[in-house]
Amino acid sequence: MTNIRYTILEPLVLHAIDFLGSPNPRKIAILLSALQLPYKVKLWQFGGTDNGVDGPVFTQINETGRVPALEDPNTGVVAWESGAIINYILRRYDRTNRFGPGEQDQEIVDFAKWTDVLNTGLGPVTSQLKYWQKTTNAEAVKRYQDIVYRNYQILDERLGRNGGWVMEQGWSAVDMHFYPWLVPKVQQFAGVSSEGYPYIQDWVRKVGERPEVVEAYKKVLNGVIV
Repeated sequence: MTNIRYTILEPLVLHAIDFLGSPNPRKIAILLSALQLPYKVKLWQFGGTDNGVDGPVFTQINETGRVPALEDPNTGVVAWESGAIINYILRRYDRTNRFGPGEQDQEIVDFAKWTDVLNTGLGPVTSQLKYWQKTTNAEAVKRYQDIVYRNYQILDERLGRNGGWVMEQGWSAVDMHFYPWLVPKVQQFAGVSSEGYPYIQDWVRKVGERPEVVEAYKKVLNGVIV
């Protein structure tokens, strides 16, 4: 295995799509910026053309045709699915464990389970809610709204108990997973609001002011259009 600590890194390549603040590529960008890793962003389009995520070029990178994907020229690793990408970055580049789980079994489990709350719960449900809002199925809309707000309540209580962070250790990659799904633009897109959840609102404000978050959002916005 190459010792990356003593080499000049080539920029990692984050593949994204800039559609209404698409959350998952942005969580990757936040972690890359937090670790001060060099990276560049490529912005793909929808569809099956050569510059589309379902097209023949991108599906050589990720056969599922979804963003984010990450190419690391320093190791030759290609990763996709946001959870797998963040786990790779933490394992490979966060050598002092600034943003990953602690060393105790419970800390590792807590990190994994709260990541899964977002990746298998709040994130997909928020997307499903937007889908059902385009239909006439009021029962489905209410069902998914209720699940989103149940997740908001759980997260709000967690932040309140933990001094304003998802994990007891403070600012971590778990916050990075959650934040892009809770920014006002995404809430508006899904037709929900964090009003009435004060700890979430305070957390969104303070996370959004962090330099690495500001930088990450700018880098994705200014990515190279494929």
